Amino acid sequence: MIASYYDGSDLLTADNQSPDYFRISPSSVSKFFEYPRSWWGENFLNEPGFTGNTSTVIGTITHHLAELTANGLDTSTIEDDVEHYLSTITHECDKEEVRTYWSSMARILVDSCVVGTKYHSTEQFIFHKLLPGVYIAGTYDAIVYNDQGELVLRDYKTSSVKPSGIPNNYRMQLYAYTYILRSKGIDIKHIELCYVTRARSEEHTSELQ
Repeated sequence: MIASYYDGSDLLTADNQSPDYFRISPSSVSKFFEYPRSWWGENFLNEPGFTGNTSTVIGTITHHLAELTANGLDTSTIEDDVEHYLSTITHECDKEEVRTYWSSMARILVDSCVVGTKYHSTEQFIFHKLLPGVYIAGTYDAIVYNDQGELVLRDYKTSSVKPSGIPNNYRMQLYAYTYILRSKGIDIKHIELCYVTRARSEEHTSELQ
């Protein structure tokens, strides 16, 4: 099944010996610096933040198929899994658009960036205690080996346009994960984004950065 977002609350509660902790997500690090008022409002004032849209739903499905393939797991029920996942979506989402694009985008990503890759690990929740009760924590997409045998932190992204580089928010996200991983003795040497873009006419593009 396509799982919803995992926040690691059970692990953090156990480590803190209390559910009274504060968690910083690597994906929100750039927002802390670029939009501090918005970050503060969402984290401390219970102001509503971004909950998802059509693109994030396609991204979740694409990540799921990539993870299954990377770990040699059964993908035969993916169509049914997608329909079940769509039935659980309550936020803004064009479900027909998801149905139109998810399969080709997911399979392009799998064929371009998953098949033939040597993996260290995939989709692991990790955390690091910054202060008592304060954690930076999240789930990375994959750690892979490059041709030199070095560890590369890889992140999958779905996009409507072809990127020209690594945007600052994604760069900071991957640097945050690298910080956590290195604190655990996992010597990440490089970061990498794997993009798959939504079709223009009948073509899809995958891009490594």
